[in-house]
Amino acid sequence: MISQFLILNVRGDTIIFRDFRGEKSLSESLVKIQDVFYKKIKQGNSDEPTVIYFEEQIYIYLRQSSLFFVLTSYYDVSPTYIIELLYRIIKLVRDFCGTVNEDSIRRNFILVYELIDEIIDYGYPQIVSTNQLKYCVYNETKVLSSENFNRRNEVFGTNQILGLTNTVSGGLSMLPIGIFPSSSSKPTQNHGNISNNTVNFSGPKTISSNASQRPINPMTTVSNNSAENKVMTFLGNTGPYVDRNNEVFVDIFERITLVINHLGEISRFNIEGGILMKSYLIGQPELTLGFSNNIILKEDDELSPSESNNLFNCAPSTIIDDCNFHESVSVDEFLNDKVLTLKPPEGEIIVMNYRISKGTLNIPFKFTTLIEASGNSKKNSSKFDFVIKLKVDIPESSFATNLTMLCPLPEKTNTVSLETIHPLIPVQQNSQYDDKNQRIIWKIKKIHGGTEIILKSKICLSFETDINSIRKKIGPLFLNFEIPMFNFSNIQVKYLKISEKYGQQNNYRWVRYVTQSNSYIYRLF
Repeated sequence: MISQFLILNVRGDTIIFRDFRGEKSLSESLVKIQDVFYKKIKQGNSDEPTVIYFEEQIYIYLRQSSLFFVLTSYYDVSPTYIIELLYRIIKLVRDFCGTVNEDSIRRNFILVYELIDEIIDYGYPQIVSTNQLKYCVYNETKVLSSENFNRRNEVFGTNQILGLTNTVSGGLSMLPIGIFPSSSSKPTQNHGNISNNTVNFSGPKTISSNASQRPINPMTTVSNNSAENKVMTFLGNTGPYVDRNNEVFVDIFERITLVINHLGEISRFNIEGGILMKSYLIGQPELTLGFSNNIILKEDDELSPSESNNLFNCAPSTIIDDCNFHESVSVDEFLNDKVLTLKPPEGEIIVMNYRISKGTLNIPFKFTTLIEASGNSKKNSSKFDFVIKLKVDIPESSFATNLTMLCPLPEKTNTVSLETIHPLIPVQQNSQYDDKNQRIIWKIKKIHGGTEIILKSKICLSFETDINSIRKKIGPLFLNFEIPMFNFSNIQVKYLKISEKYGQQNNYRWVRYVTQSNSYIYRLF
């Protein structure tokens, strides 16, 4: 049984508050939120789902886009159940508001209250389905104007696909994956006129990544100066009219965990991924999602020796350790034909989660390091030269963004001077020494595959030591990054077919790939 629901921002301001049972006075509840709950969550450094007990009351919250979604109870409730309910509330808010951030919540606070009242009645969850709520919600959605409408920190990332929240940066493009007639069983490379059923695709072949961030609620207004602006205005459509109501977006998100030893060999790797679909197709038509044939759903002990050798010698094969599917997915054809058949509801769903820890993997970022005493000193010294060479070993057509490298340094480090040797093509980057945490921070905004870049540092210690001792006190390197339109698992969407029973409308299908680091560690010595 749930007592209260609230949404807080990072400053602790209460944006939404609903008391379902009136067990405590409003003033007492708000005081506890500020004096107890908010202080405790500010002390934590993790974005993991958290449970807080205080004076016989339980607080369970999730953080999403610098907002805290909180449910409280005075009763013995299952934290797992409440966390799942919070995820569904966030998903419903996104479906009806288009995006989840503070501006959107404030503009649509009446709609959010209406949603919460329909989802939970007197502390008992009632409706958590987008399709059912569509007929219960009557308030208009006020969508952010184009200047503020972007894909920052509010998209279901891989963590959310796996059961956690995550953020994905903006600026990515969606690519069409088959503008072909519903009667066709195979994808076509032609994005223009198609035989059998004529589909004249005169719209863009790539669109902004925020195109999928719009509400499913048909009653929508745009919050800007022009009262006549429609949803079409800010979705990047500058050509002839394109019916944006008949679109489906597919995101393949992956997070990679990689540990590399000082010899440059992989000690451990793990890929956690998921397939997210956001549908604006009316009527829940049947979709067929086809994948590349390199996917194998077998446990390691189920593989014969010959199969195992082939998998590790043939590059494209991908062994999925475990996976699960959305309730609307029919997986009968997946094992044999690598095809998923589903009837997705309007809005956002997680089609599939998967985990990969077997097979071969090319190391995407390779480091070469050198440390030596400055000057002519061959024994003990207090000054050392430390060189880090980074090579981006991904296809030249791909690039990494928001790359951040952290390198811990020894205690009692006095000063560090840094110098970057750029490649032939300049790279936007900056490096600095964090004196408080005694570490080097190297940030690269964007770097293309095949690029090599060098960071030189001169380290001055407050004591003298030998070269072998100092090597053990430097590192390891920690790396965070994001690679758009690229994935390490080689799981590729071949086609997306819509059932021919859906009719002859122009249906637009878009796909994108995003890879992020989860834990990327490079041991130096």
